[in-house]
Amino acid sequence: MKRHTMSIRIVLGLVLSLPAVRGAAAQQATSFEQLQVLTEENDKVTVTAVDGQEFEGRIGRLSTSSLRLRLAEGSRKFSQTDVVRITRDGGDPIGDGAKKGAYIGLAFGIVGGALLCITDCRYLPVVAGFYTAIGAGIGVAADAMIREGERTIYRAPAVSSGRIKVSPVVGNNQKGIRVAFGF
Repeated sequence: MKRHTMSIRIVLGLVLSLPAVRGAAAQQATSFEQLQVLTEENDKVTVTAVDGQEFEGRIGRLSTSSLRLRLAEGSRKFSQTDVVRITRDGGDPIGDGAKKGAYIGLAFGIVGGALLCITDCRYLPVVAGFYTAIGAGIGVAADAMIREGERTIYRAPAVSSGRIKVSPVVGNNQKGIRVAFGF
């Protein structure tokens, strides 16, 4: 009877942890402050500016108001109002899914082990370790499922009023003014 009850608890723990791991891997920021949590320096991203131009590079510095993107031909600074969307190829790193899944599994393992502790506490570390390993495996599987294609990690909040933005363009062989219209 005890073995059957433990099997039910394990299956229930696994089923309950799937949406949490999937939800953690599918986050999308709406501010640079939120984006700081989802990215790290040197992450490879594609930035879509308000004028529709796309810039592929690596994150150099990210603050709550600006992003420094290292490009093949130098670097470029974007303010939050300059950016419409930021994408990353392949979704989250698989190691990130393993870590998140392990934490969730550990939490379920401690709860499951505590329930077993009513009768015998010596299995608490075994149950917690088992759930941690299973959670890490589920996290890896969830990240592997979303690795294909681009994944949007930042999308600018919808703007209800129109705007016009004028900025200088200075480059190796470029001089001029960029005018962007937003609706």
